[in-house]
Amino acid sequence: MAFMSTAMNLASSATKLSLRLCSSRAGQVHIASATVCGTDDRSKYIRLQFAESGTLDVPLVWLRDHCRSARNYNWETNQRRSRATKLFAACRLSDDPDALVLDERERVLKLRWRDATQSIFTWNELLRWSVKEKFSQNNHERRGITLWNSDSLKDVPSVGAKNFDFPVFARLFARFGVASVNGVDSRNEKATKELCTSIGPIQGTFFGDFWTFSNASEEPGAERRHEDTAYSNEDIGPHTDGTYLDQTPGIQVFHCLKPATFGGDTILVDGFAVAEQFRKTYPKEFDLLRTIPLEHHYVEKKPDPESDKVKIYCRSTSNTVIKLDKTGALCQIRFNPYDRAPMKFMEMNNSKSCEEAIEYYDAYEKFSNMIHDPLYAVQISLRPGTVIFIDNHRVLHARTSFEGTRKMCGCYMSRDNFCAHARPVLSKTFSEL
Repeated sequence: MAFMSTAMNLASSATKLSLRLCSSRAGQVHIASATVCGTDDRSKYIRLQFAESGTLDVPLVWLRDHCRSARNYNWETNQRRSRATKLFAACRLSDDPDALVLDERERVLKLRWRDATQSIFTWNELLRWSVKEKFSQNNHERRGITLWNSDSLKDVPSVGAKNFDFPVFARLFARFGVASVNGVDSRNEKATKELCTSIGPIQGTFFGDFWTFSNASEEPGAERRHEDTAYSNEDIGPHTDGTYLDQTPGIQVFHCLKPATFGGDTILVDGFAVAEQFRKTYPKEFDLLRTIPLEHHYVEKKPDPESDKVKIYCRSTSNTVIKLDKTGALCQIRFNPYDRAPMKFMEMNNSKSCEEAIEYYDAYEKFSNMIHDPLYAVQISLRPGTVIFIDNHRVLHARTSFEGTRKMCGCYMSRDNFCAHARPVLSKTFSEL
């Protein structure tokens, strides 16, 4: 790479190394100057002055840690070579006059370290890698997410099983949090399982990897019932699955092999749409559900009716109902009022804890009422041949009561693995999926 010579002003104390460029390129972010500031090696940083206005302070330790030289980065595996045991010892700039160079023609920042390593950062890399993304009300739109309710979403977006197009399916799922595949063989569950494994790995739990279940135990092919209302014909309100697991299921898959005689419709609720409205309407209550963990559990006794011994006891104690990412944007809803464990909120000799418990109940009830508001409910009838995929981190599902025998198959899928395969085929809009 050809280097442009640049005028520099090096302070005799070696604590401030400054370089200024006078020209700017129209229409592009332009770094006008880079200055080393700080009094000791551990606290030194480079202040980048932008021509348009504004500054960005970047620690030397950050710059050395993000060095992409072959000595510091394995380009074959895309991994750092550092063990992070001598981060500050390595972040000492060379005493040479060209230890810091801001190259306008190449639009790069170059640093030479005391151990002769050279780091080169493009201006775009510096901004993309170092600047925090801040939350804004249009974060969802910028990330390609469309919030929906019963007015805006009339049916589940779908693709065909024949000539299945994964990029199209991934885009629909990332945008709406739910998508279906039509034309799947419903005569047995094999075709459903093959479809799922072609999209991503199945996420097993104590329910098994792939299940076929019915409200009638004598239904051919149906597995043993677990002590869960999913195996009944009762109505079930909106909820997410696996709140009693620290690693909640990422994607919920359903295929109705045999519909009920009457009822049994599926109700879908966009948890992100509800939570955003909840944030605006009840900011204090939103903060309570975001910060205070709520324990959930799953308890299943042994099949022996004479025994009270527990066969399965699963619990999650440290997760909140609403989870945000580092920018403040929603990243997960964990809502299941049925699987709440005893709520241990009170403290001895502390009347304030009682008040706080009441405040939490008030917040939870308000959120639940909003989730159950018909405005957010999209009701559909699952039919043989259509497999529905639900983002269990975002979309809540419910079921109306039904009559007759209904047979279903399905599974949980790894959301992380799905996203890992989806990101490369999605546009940059979905980079935060």
